[in-house]
Amino acid sequence: MPALKLFISHSSRLDDVAHRHPDDDANWRLLREVCARLRALPEVPIRLLMDRDDDGGLLPSDDWTRQLNLWLAECHAAVMLVTRRALERSDWVAKEAAILGWRWALDPEFRLLLIPIEDECTCADLKSSFFGALDLDRVQSETLPRDAGRIAERIRDGLGDIEALAARATPLYLLQGMVAKLLAQAGTQDALEAAADALDCAVQTPRATRAEAVAAALARRLLLASADEPALCFGAFSEILRHLHLGFPREQAMQIFKQVRALWVHPGAASYLPLGLQDQRTLALCGQLLFLSDQDLDTESYTLERYLQRAWRGEPPICVPVSRWESLEDVRREIRRQVFKKHLPPMFPPEEQDAMVNKRQRDILVVLTTAPETGGWPDRRLLDELATLPAIYRRLGVVVACADAGEPSLYGLRQAEPPLVPATERAAYMAERMAHADLQDYYRGCD
Repeated sequence: MPALKLFISHSSRLDDVAHRHPDDDANWRLLREVCARLRALPEVPIRLLMDRDDDGGLLPSDDWTRQLNLWLAECHAAVMLVTRRALERSDWVAKEAAILGWRWALDPEFRLLLIPIEDECTCADLKSSFFGALDLDRVQSETLPRDAGRIAERIRDGLGDIEALAARATPLYLLQGMVAKLLAQAGTQDALEAAADALDCAVQTPRATRAEAVAAALARRLLLASADEPALCFGAFSEILRHLHLGFPREQAMQIFKQVRALWVHPGAASYLPLGLQDQRTLALCGQLLFLSDQDLDTESYTLERYLQRAWRGEPPICVPVSRWESLEDVRREIRRQVFKKHLPPMFPPEEQDAMVNKRQRDILVVLTTAPETGGWPDRRLLDELATLPAIYRRLGVVVACADAGEPSLYGLRQAEPPLVPATERAAYMAERMAHADLQDYYRGCD
């Protein structure tokens, strides 16, 4: 029976150093009691994923950012214990909320439990914090007293069928399995072993074969990318390819490259795209390379396409880029053209075309570019007109693309958080260019 991987987000402390926040120590003791009660549940083993814990927690020597990103992607369910410290003094909790919000936005069946602690936080506080900005205030929550038994009982009830939950495949597991299968099918065991040694991968058993175990370890290593280290997955890809390329088909190498190239995008920021489709609020997405065309990378809108890939592992929405528009009708014409791949004959009136668009049963994402002469933001009148689009198209979201983060709230826009750092965007683009060049060099003369 597989163990349920339960991520616990919190902000508390317990040490011998005097400080001005004694409640933090009390919260840590409460957390320990809750964890003990969860481990004692008889139905199925539970592996608690948290920063400090007796059950495989992080050590001071561990790479905290990388490991937390991995846990947030592979957990079957998550609990957020919300205290005053978590709301006001924890950047870590804000980051965890963004990534867990992405999981919840993509999969409404993902179990995410918010538990505000009595006298520390209320459900109303969630609406005015980063939880509200992420729409996580819509997650069912219940304020509970400092009672470990009550909290553990609430978590147990919220998890539902634990055995079925533990058997669900997480997005990371599916992606890792896909990459591992490609490696195991086309790579020899000696080549896989050499790549694993070069990247210092820990090979976990049991697997059907040693080659499959090594391939799984390499796949896991490829997925350890983040916005903090945008070049990580590309460097690992080049190192793996250096050992595998002589007997590794180009087609499989390209498939792996395409699977990992968007992992540098912060999943929390990417989550705003599906959220925008759900609540139909106009989103501001910053990036200096959003619409960069690069023939070598086979992309017409570099950063935008990476955001879309990160936000949707399956079929993304129909993307409608609009660069020149002076009225709402200009935008509607472009939507129809992109959906139908051409302009329809004049005997189809606009209203009939819009009805046909709605029958497609596929999401549409309109992405509007902005001109420097307007200060990088659309005219307020046009923004007000855009707000009427959801009344016409039932499954539509609107994104305003801008070079700099600026102050989107002044225009009534929601901004993807965390905003993209220009240096991160440039580093990711150059790392992908170099990895792609490595791929081309490895196969030059093999065709």
